[in-house]
Amino acid sequence: MKHSISRHFLACFASAAALVTALSAGPAAAQCAPATPGVGDTVTCAGFDANGFSSSADNITVDVNGGATVQNPGGDAVNVDGLADTIDNRGFMDGDDEGIQIGGADSFVFNRNGATIEGGDNGVQIEGDRTELTNFNGGRIEGGDRGIEAEDASGVVIINAGEILGLSSDGIRTCDGATISNTVNGSIIGGDDGVQVGSNVTITNRGSITATADQMGGGSSEAITGGDDVSLRNFGAITARDDVFQTGLNADVVNSGVL
Repeated sequence: MKHSISRHFLACFASAAALVTALSAGPAAAQCAPATPGVGDTVTCAGFDANGFSSSADNITVDVNGGATVQNPGGDAVNVDGLADTIDNRGFMDGDDEGIQIGGADSFVFNRNGATIEGGDNGVQIEGDRTELTNFNGGRIEGGDRGIEAEDASGVVIINAGEILGLSSDGIRTCDGATISNTVNGSIIGGDDGVQVGSNVTITNRGSITATADQMGGGSSEAITGGDDVSLRNFGAITARDDVFQTGLNADVVNSGVL
């Protein structure tokens, strides 16, 4: 276990044409409807939607039904930018950029048992402060870069009982004030770091957090890396070829599992 300032945390990171598939047989393609919701509306996605869905309305709910597929080969599968929006996925979401991009504060994402969210860049990109994401047992979130990226949002809450995978970068990346709970069935895997956070963050792990960079053939990786005032409660398994836990000042660690 090493306590040193990681390479990413001086400023809590610094970031920040649709292809329509025609089916000659089987059920007709179904769009997410209504396509232009108003405040407080519920959008239902059933069947197959090849164009993705986007909205800037506040307080909408996007329900992706079981067996439904929402894709966007030219962008995000679902992109919502209103305040207090909710995305509830029971199907399959696949975006060339993000599976989900959620921009408004105080929003919610639910990825249910058997549901999958995939993105060529990030599985889920969170830009709204205080957004809460729950990945249920049997749910999967995968990004070609990061599984979940929330580097531009503070106070994010992530509860994971399924699988979160960042193929080439981090399983989860957040900014300041985040709370991450990985339950006994939860698995967080990063091709670089398993979890990378800002400052004033609480992480509770009862499942597994794994950094795989060196295990897959190159680079350095930490299972958990963060800024100052990071609290870790570990009751599960946290593994990496390099440092298991690398943070700034005032780290607080209680370990009853495997480091």
